[in-house]
Amino acid sequence: MIKENFSYAELVDRNWGYINNSLQKKIKKTRILFAGCGLGSVIAEIATRLGFLNFILADGDEVELSNLNRQIFNKSQIGANKAMATASCLKKINPKINATVLNRNIENKDIQSIIKKCDFIINTVDFGEVYFNLVKVGQENKKFILLPLNIGFGGFLMIFNKDTKSINEIFGNTAINDDVIFYKTLLKTIKVNDLPVYISKNLNNIFSSIKKRGNNPQIVIGADLVGALTITSVVKILAGQKIPMAPQYIHKDVF
Repeated sequence: MIKENFSYAELVDRNWGYINNSLQKKIKKTRILFAGCGLGSVIAEIATRLGFLNFILADGDEVELSNLNRQIFNKSQIGANKAMATASCLKKINPKINATVLNRNIENKDIQSIIKKCDFIINTVDFGEVYFNLVKVGQENKKFILLPLNIGFGGFLMIFNKDTKSINEIFGNTAINDDVIFYKTLLKTIKVNDLPVYISKNLNNIFSSIKKRGNNPQIVIGADLVGALTITSVVKILAGQKIPMAPQYIHKDVF
């Protein structure tokens, strides 16, 4: 029989042994901005199941059938706004989450006011000026900004804060709004040995296919893996542990 009363304590009961009471209290209070609710939806689900409660969900896109191979949505949500659909999915896990929903894409004029309301920024918006400015303004406001990417059967994560290099120092002074150019620039920061063979052997083919098809190849394994890396990094920061910061990165591939 389903219990009518939801208990936060019961939700996180099995976290014991890995997350102590003090850290769980920090998790409960932490405010996370999900700038983009495609890959962001996967990360938000993991955060919710771990006990995070306070979210700002921002996205202007609609759920498409092709999203269902890697994002948390279901068929009945096709055509719905992604931020609103994400909030609905999260509330089915924990009806007591505090979700502020912005059902449009973040614009430059929004960034300053939104960032002041959060502690962590999960930045998965399309590459371009807003993507870069979320990092820049986040650093100016002493926030942690996490840039997750699901690449193949793996996850890539770069984290910025007030003490790291700026995103412009790493990627150049011009905001990149082309996927292929962004990935090529990113590859210059990655150690060659860190790239799995199945990717490195097919890079040129992948890049040319992105141009032709107009989208990136993405699968659920990479999405789930980078989601786990992202929320684990947030937890480690809250616990006061050291983690690689930009221009260093975290990269795991399971293929």
